[in-house]
Amino acid sequence: MTKANSPYYGTQLRGLPHETELSQKEEFIIDQCKDDPPVALQSIFIVKAKAGLCHNIMHILLHIVLFTTFGRNFMVDTSLYDWFKWNDTVGFLTGYFQPEFEVVDHPGHYPLVERRYGLVEYKKRHLKKKWVYNYPDPEPVRLLIERLHSSEPSKTPHPSVLVTGITNYTFPLRDQWFPDNGDPNKPQMLFNRMVAVACQHLYPFNARALSSIRSHQAKFDLPDFLGENVISAAFHIRRGDKISWHESPKYPGEQYVEKLINATESKMVDHCFVASDDFLAVQEIQHALHRFQVKCSIHHMTELSERGFDAKKHKREAHAHDTSIIPQKTLAFMSQVDIMIHATYFIGAFNSNVVEMVTLQRKCVKKHTDADPMYANVHGVDRAAWYMR
Repeated sequence: MTKANSPYYGTQLRGLPHETELSQKEEFIIDQCKDDPPVALQSIFIVKAKAGLCHNIMHILLHIVLFTTFGRNFMVDTSLYDWFKWNDTVGFLTGYFQPEFEVVDHPGHYPLVERRYGLVEYKKRHLKKKWVYNYPDPEPVRLLIERLHSSEPSKTPHPSVLVTGITNYTFPLRDQWFPDNGDPNKPQMLFNRMVAVACQHLYPFNARALSSIRSHQAKFDLPDFLGENVISAAFHIRRGDKISWHESPKYPGEQYVEKLINATESKMVDHCFVASDDFLAVQEIQHALHRFQVKCSIHHMTELSERGFDAKKHKREAHAHDTSIIPQKTLAFMSQVDIMIHATYFIGAFNSNVVEMVTLQRKCVKKHTDADPMYANVHGVDRAAWYMR
């Protein structure tokens, strides 16, 4: 059980960065809850085993925002998440980032959790995937959420520990606790808080991970995307089950390149990188760049045989006897994320969890925020503003 950059566990992360201002509504609710906080003293968020990496990361960040606002402890359990990880005993959070909260990486850590918080059934419930329970009070999560939006003090004791793997109940938090001031396209209050926690926990990569990322990138003979005078662009194009499951329209490569041209205002772009799960999408970008006479060198890490990410296939691979392929695929994905974070311009669809996450991480890079204080030179083919799905 690990907690980065701390000699002990259980540190409470209180408050938010000074530049993050609270609305009058938020100040009122927090004031009412000072002596009667609406959330448990400790939250253990179990990473959803059947969801994508960036989907889980976005909901982790949202939980952190809620719990740190009230000065509560927060823990993440990645022990059963096999879709993406560093190796067999270290998950993606401690493997790649420097989280300043406690992380349960392996089932061997369960006894420590049980002893510390008196969760005598933690291992049993975890293995049976009974992921929503409060200890010692069985109050439903729904009541916790209702209490959050009520100015009336509760008359029931708060659970000392909230254990959950469900992400659906975070949407009321997203929609109600962080109002968008009437503009559905600019939920800036939520965005600012998500940026604050992303920069604290998800940027930069830790030294070990960055070394592995650079070694992996070197296999593709990539140019310097990080040079001070280099102008570069990264495209993220998600196909596969994102399209076949009707989660997103299929945006053609021309739309991505048109967004780049509008963003650069016809400036010369030195290097272009295409991050995609489908080699046909890479070819679309190549053809569109040539058609619009954008004379950047074009690079990618997509295999010629790739035809879109398939969650069911990935799940089968994650549960296969040879699990070594999962750390390799995780490294390949993070190596592309690194380029998407640091390229001068980033073009994608805001309806993608990857683009949601990378936008937050790009806000941690000063050169991007100097150039574009709002969205750090991220441009969506589907809409103009960041949002959380």
